[in-house]
Amino acid sequence: LEDVEAAVVATGADVEASILTTTVLNRLSVPRIIARSASPLHSQILERVGATRIINVEEQMGEQVAKRILAPEIHEQIPLASGHSLAEIAPKKDFIGRTIGEINFRVKYGVNIIAIQKRTPIITDRGDNTFEVRINDLPKPEDIVEETDILVVVGSDENIQRLLAVEP
Repeated sequence: LEDVEAAVVATGADVEASILTTTVLNRLSVPRIIARSASPLHSQILERVGATRIINVEEQMGEQVAKRILAPEIHEQIPLASGHSLAEIAPKKDFIGRTIGEINFRVKYGVNIIAIQKRTPIITDRGDNTFEVRINDLPKPEDIVEETDILVVVGSDENIQRLLAVEP
């Protein structure tokens, strides 16, 4: 253990074991200790005994579910730097049939389109209806946004929310 740069303590359900393990790792001078927490009090104790990062899986999952309920048009959102994210979003109705250049995402909304997931309907050899997903990772201003597309955008969280807001 003296040679490791990081350790993960994933025994969140066994509170006593995770606290003791974190304490031992801290005494052995492990530089990064990532510990799973079962509650806010457990998080506080882990921090005091030396955990450098604390993960509460249940709390994070609850936040993700809440975000999905509040913003169903966001398929996935990955935080980047403070206040910025990469997000996969469904196109708004007024985007459909228009080009990226016409919509002018960067100027109007302050976000960049970095990719478009194109879902093309296909029929399999067995006769099933499904979709083939192709990634356009270099979208051009003349690319047309289609109803089944998923737009991959990057920008500030505020600008992504503004992009998704319903306009009068």
